[in-house]
Amino acid sequence: MGSKQQTSIQDLLEKIMLYLPPHDVETIKSAYAFAKKAHDGQFRKSGDAYITHPLEVASILADLKQDATTLCAGLLHDVLEDTPYSETHIKNLFGKEVCDLVLGVTKLGKIHFDSMEDAQADNFRKMFVAMAKDIRVVIIKLADRIHNMRTLKFKPKDRQQAIARETRDIFAPLAHRLGMWSLKWELEDLAFYYLQYEDFQDIKRLISSKREEREQLVENFIDKLTVLLDRVHIKTKIRGRPKHFYSIYKKLLSQDIAFDELYDALGVRIMVGNLKECYEVLGVVHASFKPINGRFKDYIAMPKSHMYQSLHTTVIGPQGQPVEVQIRTAEMDQIAEYGVAAHWKYKEGEQTRHFDADFSWLRQILENQKEQTPSHDFLQALKVDLFIDEVFVFTPKGAVQILPKGATPVDFAYKIHTEIGHCCVGAKINNHIVPLHHVLQSGDRVEILTSKKQNPKLDWIQFVVTGQAKTKIKQWIKKQQIEEPIPSLSPLRTELTPPPRSSSRSPYNPPASSEEGLSDIRIVGENHVLSKLAHCCHPIPGDSIIGFVTVGRGVSVHRQDCLHILHLKKQAHSRMIQAEWAVHNDSKHVYITTLIVKAFDRIGILKDILNSISTTKTNIREVSTKTVQQEDHMRAHITLETKSLKTLALIEKSIRSIEDVFSVSRL
Repeated sequence: MGSKQQTSIQDLLEKIMLYLPPHDVETIKSAYAFAKKAHDGQFRKSGDAYITHPLEVASILADLKQDATTLCAGLLHDVLEDTPYSETHIKNLFGKEVCDLVLGVTKLGKIHFDSMEDAQADNFRKMFVAMAKDIRVVIIKLADRIHNMRTLKFKPKDRQQAIARETRDIFAPLAHRLGMWSLKWELEDLAFYYLQYEDFQDIKRLISSKREEREQLVENFIDKLTVLLDRVHIKTKIRGRPKHFYSIYKKLLSQDIAFDELYDALGVRIMVGNLKECYEVLGVVHASFKPINGRFKDYIAMPKSHMYQSLHTTVIGPQGQPVEVQIRTAEMDQIAEYGVAAHWKYKEGEQTRHFDADFSWLRQILENQKEQTPSHDFLQALKVDLFIDEVFVFTPKGAVQILPKGATPVDFAYKIHTEIGHCCVGAKINNHIVPLHHVLQSGDRVEILTSKKQNPKLDWIQFVVTGQAKTKIKQWIKKQQIEEPIPSLSPLRTELTPPPRSSSRSPYNPPASSEEGLSDIRIVGENHVLSKLAHCCHPIPGDSIIGFVTVGRGVSVHRQDCLHILHLKKQAHSRMIQAEWAVHNDSKHVYITTLIVKAFDRIGILKDILNSISTTKTNIREVSTKTVQQEDHMRAHITLETKSLKTLALIEKSIRSIEDVFSVSRL
């Protein structure tokens, strides 16, 4: 799994001359000459001249039959980042369109971050924004990643692992969702090689062990099929289907079966002239070979979201071996291999930039990132929304909605409209009432039941699977917490004389201690009484308070809503005594209180909370945290110093402004 034989400029020109006019070929020659001059004296880790990299990227783009503008940008994609040449040079020589593409690719790698996760999330935000402007930016980026993966052996081992993991988790799924299967498979196999080398070698040995036997079985099947189709006068091209190591590994793992039990270990692909012939060939195949029940899929009538169309069936071959058969037109095959790169259309020399229903998933990701989803959530949503399988469900009016596998009625409701999601109280699936956590299946007809009295629930986050639904629920909960009114402040009383020390022993005059009388509290009807703030509720100026006479320790002052004092009122009501604040404006006293902060769990959330408190110049005494896995959130107890309820309200407001914090309260 290393680099392939290096491409020369002559190899590239031979490829593009097959589909581009002569004047475009000349432009690409000029772009190559400029890139070679710009990168003169630069070398890659392999020791090769740097120009080999943009040349290989352009060659991959040529395999995808990309236009001259894209090929020029591929040749120049590293010029702005790695050479002294500027945007002006590229714009003057090759035009604004090429310059914009180069700039789009360059911007994806220019920002530095505190953590790799934030770096990835923000980079991919930029990638999708760039895609919305011109999807060719992403096609170039995928070609760039393909060549970097082909030459990954020259990187240190830790970088190999990091780059391969990013490729497997982000770039291969991205190629998948754009329908670019040829790139997806190569990216997956290369990442598989570096991340799971031993498993890769095991799969390689399994494939090699019976290669000749399998090839013979496929050839026999193709020969019989060719004779049958010639009889009905259907012109076809039939070939064996290539095997991809990572896809075989995933199937063996997920299905827990032996290699010989794979239904699609043997496979052929049949290309026909038109749509009608696809179904005619299917009829011949099923009439001649016994189909395996449950293995037929019609992706022509119901294409996948990335435009993939084909008929899939598995039949018992001449020697009793299962053979997977794929039937499609040449156009379908091009789109299956190259996806959006094959779908990109031109009208009178002008590129039409639009996303139709095929790219609704892309529009949704863009909408989510516009709402400034936190980095951790965005990356997780991106992985989920790009990678998992899909289900096709119907609205009551028969419109098809595509959702990830495992989606629930709540996911469906939020996909239709945010307010429908917020007000969702139940659902009917195929006219039967189901709970909100019910998992949708392909073919379900979904009707959402709503109520104006309903609001999103925190526990919905436990079963929804789309990034859109999670984001909307979190935003609603966060908004309600922010809009809670700040408690009104009680009137503040004026100066009190602190109690003198005394040797007399009484409930109102106990021995001196470090917690003795506070000049900020007045015990109504009593003078020179020692008092202390209760540790159970930590009252602070502005709280409604009450005193409780303790034996030998003066008066313990509690908040009126303290659970402990409410219990004491029932047990010893006669020992309750009225207390009130009398705080100087210039009081130097600080008071201890504990806040309970609840937030959706993510990396860096505690750091953000503590930084927010620090900006208010507040001293933090103690912090403890606990992750509540069942509810997907963390709870922090933060003990701090403050001077008044007004100051505390400012601290709470600062904490509530943090992304993912949904509750701040006193202990």
